[in-house]
Amino acid sequence: PVTRQPSRFSPVFMRTPRGGTLVLAWERGDETGYEARRRIDGRWGPVRSWASKDAPEGDWDAAMDGGGTATLGWVDQDGVIRVKRWPPRGPMSAARTLVGPAGPTDEQRDELDVAAGAAGDAVVAFFAYVGAELHILYRPRAGLWRPQPVLRGPTGRSGYELAVRPSGAVDVTWIGEPDPGRRGVWHSRLTPSAHSR
Repeated sequence: PVTRQPSRFSPVFMRTPRGGTLVLAWERGDETGYEARRRIDGRWGPVRSWASKDAPEGDWDAAMDGGGTATLGWVDQDGVIRVKRWPPRGPMSAARTLVGPAGPTDEQRDELDVAAGAAGDAVVAFFAYVGAELHILYRPRAGLWRPQPVLRGPTGRSGYELAVRPSGAVDVTWIGEPDPGRRGVWHSRLTPSAHSR
């Protein structure tokens, strides 16, 4: 067993293309936080607590780039979105806040997704129920997190999927109605030129 403690929902399993680094992340069964465990060179390291929770609400996700660095993201009950980076041969980074607390008139932030590319690019996306908007934050390899164009019209939970190409381009497939009477499945690509530093 990777852990003998109860866990909630589906764990996230990440691996490098050749399987040299494995990371398994999950939510604690008592709803107090998130944990992860890493396997390098055939050996499992200790269970790591990477974020705490003050309430059952909130969402999380994780992804690993081609070099073995895992990006772990979560949104708390106040709508604050944070990430941590876990390189394959180093300690986990401190938490970085990407989006601050939601005000009384701000959008509700619930669904959170993380994607990573082979070259180290990473994406964090969250769904805002007010305005039905998908907000995307992009981090080029060895760069800083930046907000990217908002896609309007996705439906609720599980209404979109993300993928990061080796070039750094981000593919987004989403369900929505950007034009009246044209509801369906759509695809949008954010090209590397849009991510210029």
